[in-house]
Formats: sequence, structure tokens, C-alpha cells
Amino acid sequence: LLDDAGQFCVMYPEREWQEWDNVAQQYGLFVRNQVGVKPLAAKSINRVIGCYGKQAGILSAPEDLIIYSSTGVYTDVFTMLMNPFYGSFK
Repeated sequence: LLDDAGQFCVMYPEREWQEWDNVAQQYGLFVRNQVGVKPLAAKSINRVIGCYGKQAGILSAPEDLIIYSSTGVYTDVFTMLMNPFYGSFK
């Protein structure tokens, strides 16, 4: 149902990401952007967000999204991303 110029994003556990990406490629879908999600900066990525489309292109460098600062407070970037969904998210 995806339009030729459309895109969609999914989030998967990191351990399942490669399998998902392989299946997506089999259906002619190409990852355009990818973000690794970490609970803390010192922790490993535990989720991956990927935006896909039908058009192959240059994959931008993967980025990391860190949820909590070292003090256990939500990071500014995470708060900014969640505000549209939860209002004054803190």
C-alpha cells in the first residue's frame, strides 16, 4: 500500500533488526534513515528505528538516541521528541 514516494518507520529490538531488514529488502524496501536507541549513553543499543521507502538511496549515517542522562533524567532530545505525543513530557 506504500506509494512509490512514501516512507514508513518501524522500531524493532536490536537483536531482531537484521532479520527484519533482510525481509524488508526481499520486498523491495530500502532503509533510508536508521537510529539506534540506548537507555543510557554507556549502554548498548537495545532498539533500532528505521525509516524505509521503495526508492534506494544513500543511507545517512546511523544516529543514536539516548533516553536517560547519567542522572536518570530524560535527555533533552528524548523530551523534545516525546512532547508532541505526551504534552509536557518530563
